[in-house]
Amino acid sequence: MDKIKKLFAEMRTATETLIGETVEAKKKELQENIDKMGEEIKKRVDDLEEAAKKSQNVPGLSEALEKKSFDFQIFFYNMHKVRSTSKEIKTVFEENNGGYEYEVLKAISQQRGMSTIIGEDGGFIVNDQVLQGSMIEFLKPKSTLMKLGPTVFSNLTGGQFIIGKQTDDVAASWGGEGKSLSETQIKAGKVILRPKKIGTLVIVPNEFKQRNTIVGVDAWIRKQLQEKIALAIDAAAYYGSGNEYEPLGLANRDGIKIISIGTNGGLFDFDTALDMQAYTMETDSYDENGNNGWLMHTKVMNRMRKIRIANYSAQTDGTYVTPPLMSVKKLREMLGENMQYTTLLRDDLTKNAGTNLCEAYYGNWENMFVGFWNGLKFAVSDDYKFNTDEYAIRVTQECDINVAHIESFSYCKDADPAA
Repeated sequence: MDKIKKLFAEMRTATETLIGETVEAKKKELQENIDKMGEEIKKRVDDLEEAAKKSQNVPGLSEALEKKSFDFQIFFYNMHKVRSTSKEIKTVFEENNGGYEYEVLKAISQQRGMSTIIGEDGGFIVNDQVLQGSMIEFLKPKSTLMKLGPTVFSNLTGGQFIIGKQTDDVAASWGGEGKSLSETQIKAGKVILRPKKIGTLVIVPNEFKQRNTIVGVDAWIRKQLQEKIALAIDAAAYYGSGNEYEPLGLANRDGIKIISIGTNGGLFDFDTALDMQAYTMETDSYDENGNNGWLMHTKVMNRMRKIRIANYSAQTDGTYVTPPLMSVKKLREMLGENMQYTTLLRDDLTKNAGTNLCEAYYGNWENMFVGFWNGLKFAVSDDYKFNTDEYAIRVTQECDINVAHIESFSYCKDADPAA
């Protein structure tokens, strides 16, 4: 070990001589790289020396300890040459008296699986530098339902959850002496939430778990699945089919008010937005202190930001409503209420000759009920596909969606972002 330390000190002297010929701008960078390399090699040699004492047979190491000395000066001289040539590392070392140092370096690489690996053909392979602790996530739509403010019932139990509903109003009448008041009777109904299961199952190669750079890969994967579940619930609330296993979305509910723009669709402008709001007001569903607001496709929102005001009759363009650019925040201020946007809404609808039309909704979102049973359930199967070395993560959620008053909502399905 003392011999190794002495050689390491000689390496430092040789390094200073070597880099003395370099320009000042590169000197510091080269020195740092060489220092790091020296520390790594020293650590590997120390470890392998200890392994040799325990009778481990490592090709090249026993010769280094018993017959020859590993010359750090030769090693770093050759590594410097490797950085400045396209030749294979084996060739460079052999041309400069470094054949023995090359063999030891190769043995160390093979024994410890170093990030710098010497291939069988003498090639020099350096792995990619990886940003630790992060991963670029897949681009996906924004989840918006909870931002709109529905009424949420959590931790439900049992087969179904029932909310009582008054279906008819009482009446008042004028009367006098000897005249009876008109009789009225309160009529009641119910809104029912029944648990429906939404879930996702992902198969994960064990290599991904072992080699990825994220701390807590299972938690990271679960977060992705949880976000996917949230988007699926959003989609069901807006345009779910209402079949046996899926909630019925607003777009497919009987009685929802359709706000039509034109024969083939058209521009979703401030007038259209106000028409949707006005309907909710006129049906007594509007609550000035409630969670009223718009939900629109991102394309519709962006088109509204580009609306111009004509300065004279027949002008094809004009002045932007808020030049030079209307921000999303400014659009919300102009609408006066909550406005959410997402690419989760559909943008491929048709109407007569109109194509690629988009959706928009308005409502008092407190009148949408969302029920959850027992929270998210996570399950991991470590041997899901034993023969392919893969494991599975499953996430499920039981929920349902219903509305108290369909009159609280309106729907536009012919907004043309190209109008």
